[in-house]
Formats: sequence, C-alpha cells, structure tokens
Amino acid sequence: MNRHDLPAMERSRERSRERLVETARAVLRGELGVVAGARAVNRLRHEVVADPLDPDFLRFVAIDGDTDHLPAEAAERARWDPAALAAKDAELAAAEAHWREAAREGCERLIARFAPPT
Repeated sequence: MNRHDLPAMERSRERSRERLVETARAVLRGELGVVAGARAVNRLRHEVVADPLDPDFLRFVAIDGDTDHLPAEAAERARWDPAALAAKDAELAAAEAHWREAAREGCERLIARFAPPT
C-alpha cells in the first residue's frame, strides 16, 4: 500500500462506519430485523475495526452464528420455497425475540461509538 491510498482507505472506512450506524438505527427503529441486522453488522465489522474480537461486535457474531440456518434477509428469502419458508418463520420469530435485547444494547453501543458527534 502506498501512502497516497490512505485518504481513499479512510474515506472507505468512514462510509462503512456510516452504514454501520444506519444499520444499527434501522434495527432500533424496527425497520430491520434483529437477525438481518446482525448479519449486516457482521459484514461491516471487518471494514470498521481491526480486532476480530472487538467486544462491541461479539454479540452480533453470536446472533449470526446462532441463526445462520434461518432465512432472514429479503434476497435470501426470495430463493426459498414458500412452504419451507413458512416452516422457518416461526423459528426466526423466536430467534428475533430471544436476541432482541442483546441486539438493542449492541446497537446503542455501536451508535454511541461510531456515530459522528451532533
């Protein structure tokens, strides 16, 4: 990496932080489910922090790992057979309820840490 790439890398990291904060806010507003939100946070964490064991992200790793067999995101759900999807929806609802409080706390921490000061 040359030093001229640093500003571009920092802009990319800043955009990732913005997407992370918006994702966390969408989960808190109920616009994005807990499981889908955890997956989105997990995808962004490697672009935002260097430490793979960063404690502010571990709960989202746990949610994603516990629910990785469930179709939670729209693109994924579109590929499922409707009957199979209906069978998994009850399990997804239970997982959402189980993880809701942990996700809420995690989202609040991410917003406090990564949102720009207002």
